[in-house]
Amino acid sequence: MGSAKKLRDLVLAKYPRCIYCNGLSNTIEHMPPRSMFRGKQRPKGLEFGCCETCNMRTRNADLAASFVSRVTITPSGTNEFNEVKGLYALIKGRIPELYSQFSRSQTKIIKAAIPGPYVGFTELVEINLGTPVISRHLTAFAAKLGMALYAEHTGEALPEGGAVTSYWMSTYGVNRERIIETLEMLPMYETLKQGKNVANDQFQYRFNTDEKTIVAALSDFHNSLYILTIASAVPEYHNVPKGHPTQAKTPLGGIAHSLGHTA
Repeated sequence: MGSAKKLRDLVLAKYPRCIYCNGLSNTIEHMPPRSMFRGKQRPKGLEFGCCETCNMRTRNADLAASFVSRVTITPSGTNEFNEVKGLYALIKGRIPELYSQFSRSQTKIIKAAIPGPYVGFTELVEINLGTPVISRHLTAFAAKLGMALYAEHTGEALPEGGAVTSYWMSTYGVNRERIIETLEMLPMYETLKQGKNVANDQFQYRFNTDEKTIVAALSDFHNSLYILTIASAVPEYHNVPKGHPTQAKTPLGGIAHSLGHTA
């Protein structure tokens, strides 16, 4: 049995139900996706069972988040710059309404608040993260992340009635005091690592959980995009006071709908 098939069988056996809806799992979901990592060199870990419908309908959220988190002021090298240009080209083909909101710019620095302007490679693109289409895709990605981390740390997919409360921030909109306060409440730490391939400079998170009904996490992507998620099976925990412009609540089965898929 090949290693890929063996992994697939193990993951689907562990998560027979899609972690994003009530459908049956028949594909493997990598969260975060390979596109989030330089050279697609993603260490093993955080693999889940997912139905093909959710996998396909939410893949553009993965693409948008990978692009936004990797469009940094200073790329690590020519290869990464070219990879991000490739993500930009994929967005043009797969998410034309998102691509249309990007504009070429020679601006080096723009003062930003969340939601607000975000400056990426100056040769490539300037992004305003406050637009509805970008917010919609990043919120969908945040919900995916929250449901995935819930499955990882409770051992089960989020049940019916469960939901994820999330909000996201860019580097230029981060409230450092709030981040520190949040970190103090999240004592456990994880990243992806496989042998010498440790991805903590590309993805890492701190979290807390009762291992049964709730997982709260603060995730950091490339020191550029930060996402706070609270995933819980208990309805009372969903009533989080509105405290951030990008805050949203996404129920189980609601991610694809939030991206405009209605059937």
